[in-house]
Amino acid sequence: MYNMFRFFKRFAFFFKKNLWKYSLGIFFLMFVDIVQLYVPEIIKQVTNEFQEGILTQQRLLFFAILTLLTGLGTCIGRFAWRLFIIGSARSLEYEVRRSIFEKCLTLSQTFFAKNKTGALMALATNDVNAIRMAAFQGIIMAVDASFMLGAVIVKMVLNANLRLTLIALTGFPLMVSFVTIFGKKIHKAFKRVQESYSMVTDNAQETFSGIRVVKGFAQDKEFIDRFSKQNKHYFERNLDMIRLRALFRPSIMLMSSLSFLLVLYFGGNAVLSGEISLGEFIAFNMYLQLMMWPLEAFGMVVNVMQRGSASMERVENLLSEEPEIVDPKPTAESKKITSVVFDNVSFSYPTSEQEAIKDISFTAQAGKSLAIIGSTGSGKTTIVNLLLRLYDKTSAGKILVDGIDIKECSLKNIRESIGIVPQDSFLFSRTINDNIAFDYEDTTQEHTSNEKKDLVTNTLMTAINLVKIF
Repeated sequence: MYNMFRFFKRFAFFFKKNLWKYSLGIFFLMFVDIVQLYVPEIIKQVTNEFQEGILTQQRLLFFAILTLLTGLGTCIGRFAWRLFIIGSARSLEYEVRRSIFEKCLTLSQTFFAKNKTGALMALATNDVNAIRMAAFQGIIMAVDASFMLGAVIVKMVLNANLRLTLIALTGFPLMVSFVTIFGKKIHKAFKRVQESYSMVTDNAQETFSGIRVVKGFAQDKEFIDRFSKQNKHYFERNLDMIRLRALFRPSIMLMSSLSFLLVLYFGGNAVLSGEISLGEFIAFNMYLQLMMWPLEAFGMVVNVMQRGSASMERVENLLSEEPEIVDPKPTAESKKITSVVFDNVSFSYPTSEQEAIKDISFTAQAGKSLAIIGSTGSGKTTIVNLLLRLYDKTSAGKILVDGIDIKECSLKNIRESIGIVPQDSFLFSRTINDNIAFDYEDTTQEHTSNEKKDLVTNTLMTAINLVKIF
């Protein structure tokens, strides 16, 4: 129950924004429940009139039309609540997935060095889906079960008697205790499933990205074995979850079935003694059947909400991450950089204790050339990373841009003023034109397609000439 309230508190902003949609959805949901409650009344009336010998064809036709109308009302109501509530849940899915993507783009290289791609992909897929289900199924079943249970109990008391109703509710306290205990177990089990899924996804992503290396070094079998172990672990975690769910719902149904047994015995005796009529007994049993759904639904609510809560915790951990590198002047105007100074700069990567560069000093002036040479691993790329502020925490020294500490300069201006050709080749899944003109967008003016085509042509011709030279 605590996790359910925590879920609603976390997404209170969304439910507040979509309050009218959820309100309409809940209204139609309750409308369907009310319509369904009239079906036992119709059966009760038909049975009593038949037993008393006063049922006519006209009355039977009337009851048939009334039953048809209840079915039509149920159909319309279900369409309406699905439209409003499921549609709203999809909006929440969109908002959460967008928040995850936007958050990832604000985080530094250090975060991605510590968190694998597969884990982030799992958050944006499986975890977001679990949150959507909680905002859809969880809410529907919680509202539907609560309203339906209360309405059915009232109808049972009014149409039969209080004693028979209390007998039918005998197993309810036991069921509540069972649901509470199993809810905690489901929460932990689903969290383990998601963590295992993250490992499988990351392994697959890493393998496919480096498939040329894997095949080039004939490491196919080793990677298959490693993936099989992780996939087996994911399979076992899912089996644990399935065992819990397999035991959960049948146990709820078993406890609810005990109520049928008690009602059948005590209610049957009440009919034989003339305490209640046959029609009232049949109607009571139909109400009891309607009550079984809310009791089962409460168990399903716990299952769905616990899964959504576990996923919410994982997503919250990401969204609560603070970016290490922030732009101190995001609205600063672009200006030309005239000098860059490295003053005794030392730096080590977060995943290593060894310094990548140590006591590096140089000055680069506008209009002049500076060449930095060295063997592989000597720190050339590290200097570029620090200049772009892809990493920020130097262990010693300062980096000055036009005499100002680089941490106080506009991050946007620095990165827009520097052009690099990284040694790691990467192409986006777009056209050649889009990849070459990737950073050609100017915020001050719109470029025509012809200008972009000229850029692509010039770039390709330069590449062809370089190939001819070498």
